[in-house]
Amino acid sequence: MKNKHLSMILSGVLALSTAQGAWAGETPAAKAPGAGGEATQNKWSADPQQIAQRMDALSTLINKSSGAQKIAAAGNPEASAMRDQALAGLQEAKGAFDRKDYDGAKKLLTQASQTMFEAIRKADGGASEREKQAQDFDRRLASVKVLLDAHIRISGEKGRGQETNEAIRKAMDDAARLHQAGDTTNARLRLDEGYVTAKLGIEKLRRGDTLVRTLNFKNKEEEYHYEVDRNDTHQMLINMLLQNKGDAVKQMAEQFVKRARDLREQAEKQAAAGKFDAAVATMESATDELVKAIRGAGVYIPG
Repeated sequence: MKNKHLSMILSGVLALSTAQGAWAGETPAAKAPGAGGEATQNKWSADPQQIAQRMDALSTLINKSSGAQKIAAAGNPEASAMRDQALAGLQEAKGAFDRKDYDGAKKLLTQASQTMFEAIRKADGGASEREKQAQDFDRRLASVKVLLDAHIRISGEKGRGQETNEAIRKAMDDAARLHQAGDTTNARLRLDEGYVTAKLGIEKLRRGDTLVRTLNFKNKEEEYHYEVDRNDTHQMLINMLLQNKGDAVKQMAEQFVKRARDLREQAEKQAAAGKFDAAVATMESATDELVKAIRGAGVYIPG
């Protein structure tokens, strides 16, 4: 797609210039039948009329073309700076032309055109990256929406958890607003927070049933392994959540995470000794510490 866009821009610019030479300076001439060695080169000349035409074409490319529009829309500082550099080169070429320094004007035009085309390439790459970010955001938003729908259904069945539904909706609304404003990083962060809230909310609602109906566990050892899995889930989510948080939040969370780690080690030793009743209680306490860390990071999850 990039090449197609650039080809269309090049074609438009070349149509404005004479048919005697290439825009950026040189075009290989076709070899004569039976000729050996390297092809000769057709160079556009420093003829004042050709230079005047090329200055007009470059002005169009820099100020009015689809390439110029792409640079303006891309928000790529490097591409914008290169476009300004090309414009400055055009102005210098016009000055040389006015002084009748046609060779100098030709050289400046060639350099400016090459700079402008490079700016368009960079802008096109920036647009592609933004398109990828937009696609990633849409996919993540769809995932959170699925979790929200599941949470609404389960909370309706259980008669609790409606406040979590509102927290998830708010995270989605905030993310959409930030995304619309172009703040991709914070938009994704709010979506991740909504994801964590929904995932842990569903887990909490289901866990309530599991613990009430203790016959779902054959014995305490099976319940212990369930608690290990729940602790793993919380650990994974806190790691994901803290990636984009500041140092102060990370330091606060680390206190709870360290406590959770110590409790988990204790639970594992209890389980190794066959003390599964104690191991279950200790692992639950470890997970509670992770819940505190998640809440301290600014994400609401049910208690």
